[in-house]
Amino acid sequence: CPFLPRDLVARLHDAREHESAQLAVAASGNQSHPVIGLWRVALRDELRHALVVEDLRKIDRWTARYPLATVTWPAEPLDPFFNANTVEDIAEAERLAALDDMPEALP
Repeated sequence: CPFLPRDLVARLHDAREHESAQLAVAASGNQSHPVIGLWRVALRDELRHALVVEDLRKIDRWTARYPLATVTWPAEPLDPFFNANTVEDIAEAERLAALDDMPEALP
């Protein structure tokens, strides 16, 4: 995710506090991004148990166990959670980063 918003942590923290949630996750374009989140460190043992003992591999199944705040960012003109996994994705990220009209909130 090369275009993470600069206000990511602040907004996730505020939402988690405001909603008295244990976790806050990012969303954009009608899609939740549970891997991009702010989780209480106190949940580490529960996460380890889910991964090691339960062999749970779908992160949204784990986050659904807890009070969850979701913070949404616009996906236009650029989805800040654009995922660069392939050579083609990286080329697209480089093209997008070179655009003059990049939103100010992005690097």
